[in-house]
Order: sequence, then structure tokens, then C-alpha cells
Amino acid sequence: MYYYWDVTRNNYYKQLYVDNEQYDGYLRDGCVFKEDINIYDKIAATIRYMNGVQVSYSLTTYSPYEGYRIAFNGTEGRMEAWIQESKPVSDVNYDEIVLFKNFSRRQYIQIPFGTSGHGGGDKLLQDQIFIPGTPDPYQQCAGVRDGALSCLVGIAARQSIQSGLPVKIEGMTTLKPEVIKKYERIL
Repeated sequence: MYYYWDVTRNNYYKQLYVDNEQYDGYLRDGCVFKEDINIYDKIAATIRYMNGVQVSYSLTTYSPYEGYRIAFNGTEGRMEAWIQESKPVSDVNYDEIVLFKNFSRRQYIQIPFGTSGHGGGDKLLQDQIFIPGTPDPYQQCAGVRDGALSCLVGIAARQSIQSGLPVKIEGMTTLKPEVIKKYERIL
């Protein structure tokens, strides 16, 4: 089975991507299954942070829809969501978070779809970058250091896959462990 999408059949995407390839070199209509593509089609990683938080991560790059499922387990219960970015499997116009508090009934929290891509996140991110003073009431914006450490997690996962051994982030940076720990997100 082949996955094929002709980007030139949509005038908006053609103008946005194809007409600008000469400037940015980004080929939107490249086939991910070509021999020269070196990304993993499937990946799973187990991450353990210095503060004891553990993460299980799984990725499939060729799913029939774009989105993610995420769950957080904690001492007071569990929170989970299934966020459907494209080609949703239901006809609702919201994403849903399910909150399971210990010894309580489930709580369903409906989040209306945003008006821009990635659940409304694209516009929020663009505002944060291009409009000075845009408020961040939930303190969700990552800084440069957060981004760099996040990239190191991905690089470490790739190195671990290639070597078959665990990889420590602290061996990949000159930042001292206490500095890295300072910037970890506590879940």
C-alpha cells in the first residue's frame, strides 16, 4: 500500500509550500518511505528524569490520523486525553480530557477545537513569538533551555536505539546535573 498526497492539488498548500521551496528548501510532498529518509517509522522510548518522573513514549509516523493519547498517573489519580489533530475518528467538535480522582467518579472535561492548527496551539504559539507581552497565564511557554533539553531527549533516544544501551543526558551537555534538574518540569 502506498501513501500519496499531491500537495499541488490544493491551491492554498501549493502557494504556501511548493511555491516557496526555492527559498526554504522544505519539500512538503516528499515520500517518507523513500530509501534516503532516515527517520524511524515507529519508536518507543522509556525516559526516567532525575526527579523520579518516568515517561513511556511511543510514536507511529504513518498513522491514518494525526494526534496523540496522553496519560498522567499521580498520587491523587489519573488524567488522560485523546487529542485528534486531523481526520478525527468521531464527529464531535471538541477534545476530551478524562479526570479520574482516586475514589471518586470520573470527570469529563470537553475542550472545544481551536481556530488554528494543532488544537488552536499554532495561533497561541505565533502570538507568543511575534506579539510582545502576550500573556502566558498558565506558564506553558518553554524557554530556549527547555527546548535544548527536549532536543537532547530525542538525541539520547536515537543514540540508545543505535547502541541498545541507556543514554544519560548529563553526558551530552556541559550543564551540571543540578542546573538540568532546575529546569525539569515536575508533573
